[in-house]
Order: sequence, then structure tokens, then C-alpha cells
Amino acid sequence: MDRVLVGYATRNGSTAEVARIIAASLHDAGAQATVVDLKADPDPIGYDLVVAGSAIHGGTWLPEGLNWLAAHPVMPRVTLFNVSMSGADPAKRETALGYNKAAAALVTADAQAAFGGRYTPERVGGFWRTLLRMAGKKPVDAIDPALIHAWVVELLSPPPGTNR
Repeated sequence: MDRVLVGYATRNGSTAEVARIIAASLHDAGAQATVVDLKADPDPIGYDLVVAGSAIHGGTWLPEGLNWLAAHPVMPRVTLFNVSMSGADPAKRETALGYNKAAAALVTADAQAAFGGRYTPERVGGFWRTLLRMAGKKPVDAIDPALIHAWVVELLSPPPGTNR
């Protein structure tokens, strides 16, 4: 695998950071990874792998991520990831992976992941900041670079019994 497109949809920056960690892990494994916001509508043609991800709002991917997947039905190998606070809780793993449902309906994904994000009040809009403050939500950083790196290593490992 030589060329990888790592595309993301984000609102407050956590998903962009996770995408950069994924790209760095791919680079460490010898791949040439390009990181791009899906709003820029990157062309997936010419890449060996597309790793697409989105922040989760309302239990699903952001519209720009879903729209990009829908606009590019012919892609090479695809994997999906999402970033949410549920992704940081092992007890909520199935729920967090379920947030990929709408995206997975648009492409055939080889693998999927859910990662924790970050809640920083100053990066959230006024309405949500007020609501979360009223709910007693404290700032939290649940981005786990080691977990993300381990997923990339697993992603690049050939399945047992294959020569890939």
C-alpha cells in the first residue's frame, strides 16, 4: 500500500486531530498519507486506501462526510472511523461503532473504528456550550494516540492465511 487518503469531517477539530494521528501512523508504516477535510471534496482516484472519518453529532456522521461518501461511490479500499465521546468508553463500543451505520450504507468498508474525542468549551458554539455547562459537563480529552496507532497497525496487517 503506497498512497492513502485520510479524509475527515469535523466541527471542533477533534476529528482532524485523529485524522492527523492516523496519517502519522500510516507514514510510520511506510505509506504516503494525504490528510484532507472532506469539505474540500478530495478525489479518491489514485489512492490505494481511503480512510474516511467524521465527528458524531446527533448519533450520526456530519453531512459533509456522508455527502462526500455518496458522491464517490467508486473508490479503492475504504475504512471508516468516527470520533465521539462514546468512542472513549469501552462499554459503549457497539454504540459508538453504530454511529458509522449511515456511512457504511454508502460504501463497502473493510474496517471500522470509533475513537474518543475532546470536549473543549471554548471550541463549542454558544448554545451547546450553555447546554453542556448546565448539564455539568467538564472539559475532557479522550483522544488516545496509542489506541489510534494500534488500529492503524491492525488495519495494515494482512488477514491470517493471506499474502496481502
